[in-house]
Amino acid sequence: MSVNPVPSAWSVSTRDFDDQAGFHQLFEARSRATPDAIALADAQHSLSYRQLAEKSTQLAAYLAGQGVGTGSRVAIFMNRSPDLVLAMLAIARVGATYIPLDPAYPEQRLRYMLEDSDSHWVLTQAAVEPRLAALLGEHCSSLALDRQWPLVAACRAHLPESAAAAGSLAYIIYTSGSTGQPKGVMISHRALSNFLLSMAEEPGMSAADTLLAVTTHCFDISGLELLLPLVVGARCHICPAETAGDASQLMSLIARVQPSLMQATPATWMMLFHAGWQPSAQLRILCGGEPLSDALKSCFEQAGNAVWNMYGPTETTIWSTLQKLEPGQPVSIGRPIANTRLYLLREDGSHCAIGEPGELCIAGAGLAVTRKGLKLVLLNLTHDGQTDGVQESLAKYFSFLRYEIPEIGSLVLDTDSLDGTRLE
Repeated sequence: MSVNPVPSAWSVSTRDFDDQAGFHQLFEARSRATPDAIALADAQHSLSYRQLAEKSTQLAAYLAGQGVGTGSRVAIFMNRSPDLVLAMLAIARVGATYIPLDPAYPEQRLRYMLEDSDSHWVLTQAAVEPRLAALLGEHCSSLALDRQWPLVAACRAHLPESAAAAGSLAYIIYTSGSTGQPKGVMISHRALSNFLLSMAEEPGMSAADTLLAVTTHCFDISGLELLLPLVVGARCHICPAETAGDASQLMSLIARVQPSLMQATPATWMMLFHAGWQPSAQLRILCGGEPLSDALKSCFEQAGNAVWNMYGPTETTIWSTLQKLEPGQPVSIGRPIANTRLYLLREDGSHCAIGEPGELCIAGAGLAVTRKGLKLVLLNLTHDGQTDGVQESLAKYFSFLRYEIPEIGSLVLDTDSLDGTRLE
């Protein structure tokens, strides 16, 4: 069988983004441009870009005064609220790395994540402090933002200028892993900013948009919901966890907020449709995290909204590909996002022929820095059966994708994960 090289359509996603700026620096630029626009809101509170910038700077100064800085690991143990995003911005501002923890997780899992991530600080809220007390070791400090904000406001510590982030870590997020033991994936600012700027282009988001955030902050796709609005000047409305899981409450919130963009898993979209939900025409829909069924595609087509199918493993920073659904066309994983390359390979590293199943390997700006416990392997890519001398860092993921046409029209036939194995 002759080898078909990766067609040009698989690698035309190059963009010239500012890869030296972290998400916090992109936010800072936006806060100076539109200081009075609403940045974050929930049922109780709202913060303008100016207010969010001021509060995150205050918190960053407090953390710096406590010795938190470049290389530090700071866990966020909170329910979903504007304080959650405030904490993310402040941690990044001092050069530290944030680790999201869900208070609903089992105690054993939370304790492991705190210890494995080497977190010495935890930002929290008064409502979940009692639960946190049972998890903290003797070398870990905590701060309840709502209860102890006067301490933050009174801090006069010097805060250095926000430095370029680039290759430093933005966050560590834990996946369940194939054995059930949580595994930390470390994502750099460069990878996260590339993702956010790519999403701003397609599916697209502008300052006129409102996004309703419904995903738990311990699922990496929440990074799009919580941070993308802040880098384009849009508004993020944060949905409580109890509302996100209840079709009736969620339908009411959608009607009240009137978002123009919303992201959720297929399970959430099906929950809404089964409850009789009819989306407004203005709503653009992002769907990912699970396979998109024919039944759900039919619901989307009947509604008539613009819908994008999103795909990507945690190890390649949230989403790596996207496809805008078209009536009568099959669901696919679509095309790569900016500065991302896809390869469909055989076990020996050679490219699959058209119609031949293979393994999807993802390269480019979104690759995780590393993932603890992973074996690193060197792979030489080949073109037309010849080694071209190029070595790429690749995240090797889904097995058995079939390359059908000279674009990325790959249909997932078997989605057994290879546990995010990274080839380098």
